[in-house]
Amino acid sequence: MDSAQRTTRASQRAREEASEDVSTISELDPRDFDDVTLAREDPHHQVGIPQKRRRRAREADELWNFTLDKPPEGKSQRGNSNQEIFYCKRCKKGLASATAFRLHLRTTHDLHIISNKKPKVEEESNRLAASFNVQQQRAESTAEALKARVLRDSVN
Repeated sequence: MDSAQRTTRASQRAREEASEDVSTISELDPRDFDDVTLAREDPHHQVGIPQKRRRRAREADELWNFTLDKPPEGKSQRGNSNQEIFYCKRCKKGLASATAFRLHLRTTHDLHIISNKKPKVEEESNRLAASFNVQQQRAESTAEALKARVLRDSVN
């Protein structure tokens, strides 16, 4: 690029900045929208900031009473896939899931900890059970009606 082109582009830029450039669609200046820092201040428009991952709340506080607060010496807090590892207070065994930890307590230490289901889960399971019962009753009544019709037709 030679100096003549640089001066031409620089002078062209200066003229564009000096002129009142108004959009034909609206009365707003498009240069007002070039600044991305304004978007960072608005909580609804976060540019370049990753959203926090939602984390499920821990359930069954009774279960976590049997875990160590810190991993034993020489053991890691997280596993290969970045899952938290829970260590048993009684035998220092590490497990990655609550279900496996509950099973370990039941089989190894003979501790039976009942998982408390959430009310929504219980409601949903009750609703499903009720709908299956209704469906079963409908199927039975349809079968009885069909059997009665077949018997009636065979007699006549």
